[in-house]
Amino acid sequence: SNPTLREYKTTKLENYKSVSDTRLLALLMRNIDLWCKRDFLSVRARWMELAIGINGLVRYRGSDAILVGINENGALVLRCDSRYFLAYGDEINCI
Repeated sequence: SNPTLREYKTTKLENYKSVSDTRLLALLMRNIDLWCKRDFLSVRARWMELAIGINGLVRYRGSDAILVGINENGALVLRCDSRYFLAYGDEINCI
């Protein structure tokens, strides 16, 4: 799933099925450049404001975990019992 924001398209591939490979690559590279130039702390703060499920139960790699937030590098911070760990690009599902 992906958020629905009128002014922004997400990177969900279904949104780009009619775009040529060359154009898709150009769009992704442009967006990567934009992300690299932004102050990630402000992006992180906004993400935390809009995030659904913070401190909620999620399914990660077949196990239940608590979604704590996102760290300064963009990784998801998850907690299982007293152990904290990072998820980079993995799929999680809200329970």
